[in-house]
Amino acid sequence: LGMYQFITNDYTQPFMGLPLAKIDQVFASSTTPRLAGPLHDPNMWGQVLAAVVPLVIFRIIHERRLIMKAVSTVILGILLFALLETYSRGAYLALAVAVILIVFVFEKSINKTVSFAILGLIVLSLPFLPATYTARFNSLTSLSANNGIYQDVSFRGRASEILTGLSMFVSNPFLGVGAGNFPNNYQHYAQAIGIELRSEQRDAHSLYVQVLAEEGIVGAIPFFGILILLLDRLTKTRRLIEDSRLQHDWLPWVSSIQISLIAYLTAAFFLHGAYIRYFWILAALALVAIQLTDAMLKERDHSF
Repeated sequence: LGMYQFITNDYTQPFMGLPLAKIDQVFASSTTPRLAGPLHDPNMWGQVLAAVVPLVIFRIIHERRLIMKAVSTVILGILLFALLETYSRGAYLALAVAVILIVFVFEKSINKTVSFAILGLIVLSLPFLPATYTARFNSLTSLSANNGIYQDVSFRGRASEILTGLSMFVSNPFLGVGAGNFPNNYQHYAQAIGIELRSEQRDAHSLYVQVLAEEGIVGAIPFFGILILLLDRLTKTRRLIEDSRLQHDWLPWVSSIQISLIAYLTAAFFLHGAYIRYFWILAALALVAIQLTDAMLKERDHSF
């Protein structure tokens, strides 16, 4: 639906609130429609899309039926288009991390020479993308300049929000300022930082900083413990499948769920937890994959 809106250049049709678009000043000289899906926030929607892409890529690689491989390829194209139209730099980075992990770490069946060639072609094709996309990519280079964060309003705001969140954590290390209280305390702490001039309430724009600032050590330990446990158990589950030589068709699904989690958590460095339910959906899928693998291996042991 977002692609339809883009093609027709008509963002007024509501479609029951599913393909929302936000008009933002992505570039200093003009405003740009950004696809936001059903979330009202293009950055958050880009995070969700980046997390879904690995599931589709693994389906394309391992699907044996040509018709389903073709359908999955079309779905991937739509997802990538929608992700580009979010203009979310955090989502772009999350997608890049996911692709690199798939090609060079998780998917051993892919020829590495071919992979390098494909990546080279992608890099060479970047200058031929529409100017709006390349300008968005190029804006990241300002970070390498002297005082780079001051050259971009978004970077300056994000830096202020992250430093403010860390200041909240230092002032309230054990319990934080309270769940959901980051915006209410932002201006008080941001004035001491002194790099942001906006007077309204702001969010943390980093899930990890938000957890530290709002919940302190008491909330951060179980949250980060869940993240570490999930990723560790998924890694061990993949090794169990490889060592058992059983249900190797199951391995790509476990791998894709792990990379989806990593992609989501990569984007979470730059986005707060306003739509954390999508993370818990991925976490639930991971837990199901782990439990099903254990059940399959136990059934195999009993059969022998």
